[in-house]
Amino acid sequence: MGMTLGDVVANLKVGSSQVRKMYKGSAFAAGPVASGGTETVISQGGKFYKVHTFTNVGSNTLTFSRGGDVEYLVVAGGGGGGAIGGGGGAGGLRTEQGVVSAGSKDVVVGDGGNGSTGNSVGGDGQGSSFNGLVSAGGGGGGLYGSSGGFAGRDGGSGGGGGSSGQVGVFPPGGSGNVPPTSPAQGNDGADGGQQVTGGGGGGGAGGAGATYPTRAGGVGLTSAISGADVLYASGGGGGYFGTSPGEDGVDGLGDGGYGGQFNNPTYLPGGDGGSGVVIVRYQITEAEYNAEAA
Repeated sequence: MGMTLGDVVANLKVGSSQVRKMYKGSAFAAGPVASGGTETVISQGGKFYKVHTFTNVGSNTLTFSRGGDVEYLVVAGGGGGGAIGGGGGAGGLRTEQGVVSAGSKDVVVGDGGNGSTGNSVGGDGQGSSFNGLVSAGGGGGGLYGSSGGFAGRDGGSGGGGGSSGQVGVFPPGGSGNVPPTSPAQGNDGADGGQQVTGGGGGGGAGGAGATYPTRAGGVGLTSAISGADVLYASGGGGGYFGTSPGEDGVDGLGDGGYGGQFNNPTYLPGGDGGSGVVIVRYQITEAEYNAEAA
């Protein structure tokens, strides 16, 4: 019977190195070979993958000795939370499948924004990128103001609005998916509350933040690109009365920082946003998987 479906995979030895060849019918296609980041191999859905994970903030390098088809997840740094203010917006989250050529590729991982210390809104997260795919940092959370409060900032997901000391004044949450991408990389932050009812939740990759009474951050999105289901890019919750500073977003997930609480007369600082992550993977043979997993 002729081969009309699937790939026939041949593993050949050339000197001391293994060369992978994939044949589709009579056509030859070579899978990628790369080095860089934290390298793992996984088995998922009857297929085998090499995974390169980058969590070190700043510029990194992924070097392909042979190019080919890859898939990747790019999550930016989350925004910092405001003092008795809005939660930080999650870093933008984007995925893509594409073809890379041989050579060294830049991998940029964005840091999270600083939490507010009481006299400024939360800092914006930094963007992450790979192979031309750019995710924007999350917007910082807004700040309390006795005469109206301060808005959350725009970003991959928007920061929640700060709390207002005035009746009928609701500081707006920042806009998500800024700059715009399709599909959207994030969602809006929620408006802050009036009369010190707390800041709004920062937007997440999977949903907008919530306003009073929950002030919850927007939900993130789950990806199994690493081999396990992981929730990325959740928004930070808004701050209210209490005795604790805002929780930091989780590094390597792109979460927004939480808004700080108000312990009269002290405005406790907002939490820092979590740094982002870039994950790249490509299919390998079962023989390669077994060799590296041993």
